[in-house]
Amino acid sequence: MSNSDESRDPSLLFASGEEYEEPPTNEIDVENLTILDELEKELFHVVHRGELRKDGKSLAVTLKGPANVTDETQQKMIFDEIPVLIDLKKNPNILGFVGVAEKVPGQFSIVSEYAEKGCLLNFLRDTLSQGKFQNQLVEDEDDGFVHVNNEPSSYSNNSNNETPSLKHGVHPDAIFISDLVAFGWQIASGMKHLANLSYVHRQLALRSIYIANDKTIRIGGLGLARKNEKHYYRIIHKEMPLPFHWMAPETLANHKFDEKSDVWGFAVCLWEIFSLGGIPYQDVGDILQFLKIGRRISKPDCCPQQIYQFMLRCWDWEPEKRPSFDECEQYFKTYLLENAPQVLQKVTDHLKAVVESHKKLDEWVR
Repeated sequence: MSNSDESRDPSLLFASGEEYEEPPTNEIDVENLTILDELEKELFHVVHRGELRKDGKSLAVTLKGPANVTDETQQKMIFDEIPVLIDLKKNPNILGFVGVAEKVPGQFSIVSEYAEKGCLLNFLRDTLSQGKFQNQLVEDEDDGFVHVNNEPSSYSNNSNNETPSLKHGVHPDAIFISDLVAFGWQIASGMKHLANLSYVHRQLALRSIYIANDKTIRIGGLGLARKNEKHYYRIIHKEMPLPFHWMAPETLANHKFDEKSDVWGFAVCLWEIFSLGGIPYQDVGDILQFLKIGRRISKPDCCPQQIYQFMLRCWDWEPEKRPSFDECEQYFKTYLLENAPQVLQKVTDHLKAVVESHKKLDEWVR
């Protein structure tokens, strides 16, 4: 498959959807909802920031709707995502679903929690461009940092490899390798939750993952997620968008999805993370042929060798040889425990707080 196969979006293929269904009732009173600025607009959907007010309380939210409200395929994608979000149990690493808003009759938007830092892909690219990345594995100590590895960063945008600082010569908003590892752990944890509920994501990529102010991660983009109750999920008709740069060989060849194809996509997300928002297969024409001859994307400069070796396991040509998401989650948790235990503890504490905040989201549904 070459880049010339796509027509409009270089990161998308088209594949089938399922039967069109009416969305379940999980309605938000639109009188309590204010729609604010546009956050992102993709080929098939648009996301706005919003605010819910009820009983003297307010909640920052996002609203996801079709980019073109007259496009039936885009409307169907929103409709298909709603029952999935209702069926999924809350998880701190899955974007918290609040409810459904119908501002205009027949036009539904998905209302979810607001992750303040936005898309993880853009966040990492901004981190790199603003010189906030430190190629060091660090732990928190007294709100400062202890340097475990003082290797200079090849990603620094400053000619003297210096960054603005308040303490220990470190930018106050710096992102470290330990943060990147923690992002990988949280994505694996969220995907483990989906896999345990027999769901396949089918379009896992960093652009559909979000980050909050406390560096906790939320997996979104669940419009193509489906139950996988027959060990794999296959689609036939070409209607829905799929990200081929993140797709496993068996998916590229046969449109076959299961947990192990999601694991492949997870490893591409890891590559995006450790390349600070790089573009996978940037100079590759025929991706499937590239993979068939045994080639894989090369290790990002700041990626620890052990983690890259794990990524290669996730990119095994034979799906059964790839790790499960349970193994992925355990690998990254163990890596943090051995190399940055205080970071692991801090993220764990933040995630416990997210669990409590998610419990209150149902209060906004009438």
